[in-house]
Amino acid sequence: MEEVIEGAWLFQGQPIVLQRWELGMALRKLKHTQPKRNPVSVYVPRPPVEKPILAPAIPNPSVPEQAKPQSCSSMIPLAVWNVRGLNRRDHQMVVRDLVSEFHIYFIGLLETRVAAPNYSRVQSSLMTNWKWFADPTGPGNRIWLAWDESEVHVGDDPWLVLGDFNIILDLSEVCGTSGDITVAMDDFNSCLLDTGLLSIPMHGAIFTWHNCNEGPCSLWKRLDRMLANDRWLALWPNTICLSSTPRTSDHSLQVLAGYTNRRGGGMFRFDNFIARSPGFLELVDGIWRHNIHGTLMYSVTRKLKLLKPLFMALRKKKGDLVANIAQAKPFLSTVQNLLLDDRHNDLLLNLERVVRLVLMKASKMEQSMLQQRAKIQWLKGGDQCTRIFFRKRRSRSLHIAYLQPWACYVPTPEDGDFLTRPILKEEVKEAVFDIAEDKTPGPDGFSSRFYKAAWPVIGDEVTRAVQDFFVTGKLLKQINSTLLSLIPKVVSPVTVSDFRPISCCNVLYKIISKIIVQRMQGFMTKLISPSQNAFVPGRRISNNILLAQELFSGADVSSVLALRGGLRVFAEWSGLEVNLNKSHIILSKSARDFKGQLLDVLGFQEGTLPLRYLGLPLFSSRLTLADCKPLLLKVDERLKGWGKVQLSFAARLQLLQSVISALNLYWAMAFILPKGVIRAIEARMRNFLWREVPTVVWLRLQGKMFVNHVMKGVGTYGRLFSVMRFIVSNG
Repeated sequence: MEEVIEGAWLFQGQPIVLQRWELGMALRKLKHTQPKRNPVSVYVPRPPVEKPILAPAIPNPSVPEQAKPQSCSSMIPLAVWNVRGLNRRDHQMVVRDLVSEFHIYFIGLLETRVAAPNYSRVQSSLMTNWKWFADPTGPGNRIWLAWDESEVHVGDDPWLVLGDFNIILDLSEVCGTSGDITVAMDDFNSCLLDTGLLSIPMHGAIFTWHNCNEGPCSLWKRLDRMLANDRWLALWPNTICLSSTPRTSDHSLQVLAGYTNRRGGGMFRFDNFIARSPGFLELVDGIWRHNIHGTLMYSVTRKLKLLKPLFMALRKKKGDLVANIAQAKPFLSTVQNLLLDDRHNDLLLNLERVVRLVLMKASKMEQSMLQQRAKIQWLKGGDQCTRIFFRKRRSRSLHIAYLQPWACYVPTPEDGDFLTRPILKEEVKEAVFDIAEDKTPGPDGFSSRFYKAAWPVIGDEVTRAVQDFFVTGKLLKQINSTLLSLIPKVVSPVTVSDFRPISCCNVLYKIISKIIVQRMQGFMTKLISPSQNAFVPGRRISNNILLAQELFSGADVSSVLALRGGLRVFAEWSGLEVNLNKSHIILSKSARDFKGQLLDVLGFQEGTLPLRYLGLPLFSSRLTLADCKPLLLKVDERLKGWGKVQLSFAARLQLLQSVISALNLYWAMAFILPKGVIRAIEARMRNFLWREVPTVVWLRLQGKMFVNHVMKGVGTYGRLFSVMRFIVSNG
């Protein structure tokens, strides 16, 4: 540590003087000079074989190969804990037990409150033969670092920051009544944005601190966390933060651990670039000529299964595209440099032309592969929020004569004949070519790109199989199989309802469903009420934000009982029940005396305005800067982690246009944002966009760049404000 810590460190502009403590050192105020900046990191070796990796097996997020990620066995658990005092024997015993339980080799202890003369005694009773570092100049002798020198060595690469930060990142990280923390929260978010630090995924309790009070004074916060830069996450992608119980402290122990990726070889995925390979149609035709005994649908699925090993062999023959391109680029540069010295060498000219063509072809294949993989990862990230599953309708027999008077439209026999007319070949082909090529494939692994490229060979048989389904009504279980991708809706999911299910269906299943949708599309305006905005083309989600559906009732028990009865009748008729976890009751001031009775009768939670509804706040007054705080936090969250990534100006501009502007425009569809909010958003976008461009260049470019991109959210304040008003007025 002597070679690493030299001089004074600054934290929020205040000097922190760190020295190695020695016996007899006196505490005194030191004058600090400009500190020497040395890179600090920790190299983590492979742990002993007999010490297992913590946490159950979790699917490993994909990491680019260039990052060269280390296996989870190359990373050992680190830990940090706010112990709130280490003078007591029972606290020291708990620390020893935790180090042994979690196999920890590096730990940070905060708020130790041990006097300097007692350092040696307390440290020797904790972990013998460990290396210790303490800050004697800090108030309360707070921070201690300890590590096993036989396991932990100092390196110079990844950056990990962990501990009790005494502040939250988002209002969702506090439970209970707290003071005004918005200013400190903004400073913390700005700090992470500038440093490029990202939160390591946490498992366990989300709240890491409790004030140990009861009743209305009880307060829970997430004050302890682990942060890492992109280099750490690239080297150790299988890291998680385990939030343990607080034991003898009011803070929970935070353990950095790795999880094992136990996935096998993975499922088959058809790579779209294979469709451009020479001999692709001949390969498909060779399998499609086989005679398969069985139904038409079985014949199609069997031939698709026979094609899988052939495509896997063809993909393997292509080799590692990324590695091949990386080798071809320097080879092309070498040939071109030789041409500079010998411009009339026919051999070099032909070689340069061939290598350039091969490199261009491989680059196109790589681009196709990356686009396909990026789409799949985008789906896994949860950016698509389409709800696939609806609550299952109660199984009960409905008397049609009772419901007919309430129906706005009754289908005629002619309508039935139109819906059940024979399926045409053109309908099947239109459905196939209407499916996007970058959609995630289903369990069979074949994307719509394969069907489109091989349609001259497989089109007739696929068409007959689809037509056979509409005649017989029978569907093979292989076609009906669906992959479910569960996307977390909360930070620490516990139950199944905390996930958003996304279905990945086979292409044959999508073809059938698209044909059904096309047949019914002409009747939707007759069957669905205009108030059902989500089912009517041309409607937007913001229409439900402008006028939310509500139920009003008198503030007495009899009125609330009548309201509950109406909800029960609605559930019996429609099969749709009210979700008590998502329903709130907002009480007026005059109903405070009956609050307990009203909540017991309905079973709802008490809510206060503004409420969160469809991603936007519902309020009864004018939109204020405080109401838009979630929008500013989302902008900071998107920009976080990009600050230290080496992105070109064009890449930063594209990120602002595609991500940040979408957030702003979604709010602008429903509200006129306050001018202060627009200024704050624009300042964040401007600082991110121009952070590495000299002022002179900015003055020279702003006339061109801002005029061209003002409609995409990168313009000046006046232009951006006009765009917001235009969107709302034309909504």
